[in-house]
Amino acid sequence: MKYKMNLDKLNQFLTLLANLGVIAGIVFLAMEVQQNTSMMEAQTRDAMTDKLINWQLSLATDLYTSQTFVTGNAGELLDNSAQANSYLMLISSNLRIWENEWYQYSKGLYEEDEFTPRINRWKGIMQGEGNGYRRIWCLRKDSFSTDFQSVIDSWVQDVGGCE
Repeated sequence: MKYKMNLDKLNQFLTLLANLGVIAGIVFLAMEVQQNTSMMEAQTRDAMTDKLINWQLSLATDLYTSQTFVTGNAGELLDNSAQANSYLMLISSNLRIWENEWYQYSKGLYEEDEFTPRINRWKGIMQGEGNGYRRIWCLRKDSFSTDFQSVIDSWVQDVGGCE
């Protein structure tokens, strides 16, 4: 009988230790998931920054690309189709970067105070005169997510919409 009581106590003790081990494992797993999430967010931010830098470097290092961007940005007519196509692709790629950043912001990857200056700059660009962004947006907006469309469209509507 005494032997059975000791065995029951040992069994209860081992069960308690096993349960504590399971709880410790769950806590450890939760910490690992949090660290992994933080790492993935950092890698995503790094990749987005890298894309933006590459886009800006293409403007800074390629004379044809920078002339196309500046000519289109100045509102001058793009007199040849090669330059017009280059400008269309250049602005379309920049809008795609904006869409990606908007998506990451909506998922909480950017803080409000960090992202507000971007939004203000985008709005200023979209509402500016003669820069071509609005014209290209109106041509290409159906290829963007509906959430992003609603944001940009609201700014475009404030200055007369798509013509």
